[in-house]
Amino acid sequence: MARILDGRTLVIPDRKGNKRADTLHNLLRDDRLSFAALLPGRSVVLHGRGRGAITDDPAPLETMALRGMPPHLALLIDVEQAEATGNDALARSRPRTPGAHLERGSRT
Repeated sequence: MARILDGRTLVIPDRKGNKRADTLHNLLRDDRLSFAALLPGRSVVLHGRGRGAITDDPAPLETMALRGMPPHLALLIDVEQAEATGNDALARSRPRTPGAHLERGSRT
């Protein structure tokens, strides 16, 4: 789960087991990135762009400990532009509503 560190900075942990740090190597070449995130409990998508960096600084990592274990790395995003947009398709799909989804392999 991403965290907001301050008014401009998001941090996204690379949890143990994800091992996605290998995909972060693109940031070493070009730190520009864009992102989209679902906001919990809302039919809104947060779209943004900014500059990314990889961190192993214990200060933000400790705030994201899960079961007492902080992530080894995290993606820091210095957000330059962001906007939340309503998404009718997302609202209709009810992504977090139990029972609102079809069983895998069903044909309805």
